[in-house]
Amino acid sequence: MNLRHVDWQFVIPLQSGCYTLLWESPALFERLVTELVGQMNGKDGGFFVEENYEEVPLTKALWLLYSPYMMDVNEKKIITRLYKEVEAGLQIDYMEEYLEIERTLMSLVDRIQLGNNLQIQHSDHLQVGQLLKSMNLQVEQDADCHVIERLYSYVDTVTKYFQPQGFVCVQFRDYFTDEQLHVFAQEMKMKHIGVIFLESHNGRRAFPDEIVYTIDESWCELYE
Repeated sequence: MNLRHVDWQFVIPLQSGCYTLLWESPALFERLVTELVGQMNGKDGGFFVEENYEEVPLTKALWLLYSPYMMDVNEKKIITRLYKEVEAGLQIDYMEEYLEIERTLMSLVDRIQLGNNLQIQHSDHLQVGQLLKSMNLQVEQDADCHVIERLYSYVDTVTKYFQPQGFVCVQFRDYFTDEQLHVFAQEMKMKHIGVIFLESHNGRRAFPDEIVYTIDESWCELYE
């Protein structure tokens, strides 16, 4: 599975690799990130992922990471998957217990209706998702954890529910040390997940086994 762009002359293989794209032009870097964010939200753009000569949906193959302090394991997409997981487990292993709760609650509402002479009606079944939402069911997270711990928690949760082939990390060296990011890339490698760092040019040294592409203002790759 490879990440490509219509203006690139190179290919970025996903799964188990660590790559950095350095842009010499801040304006070009901004354009690229804006384009990628737009595509991840359904807009047209030049990025695409292919596997065995067939295009794979970008949002299925990649997960975009930026603003580490804003990473939330309880964002809407993750919570939706969590609810589906709990609901599936309930239907397989705890259906009788759930039906008993449903019967008890329906009976209680009927008694309240009769006891208070209320003119009301209700569904004959509980919606599991609504019940979970009323319980404020969430992924557990320490609100005071260090930002690197927040990164791992978020990535582990995303990997569990969405299985991306690669994480695209925007300007992460503004938040983490090279050592922290090297360890992160190595841990993703062990999980067969690729890591792509997008950065404006900063002249840093590459990690061992990291492939760095430096791009000039003409979208040409510079070989160092």
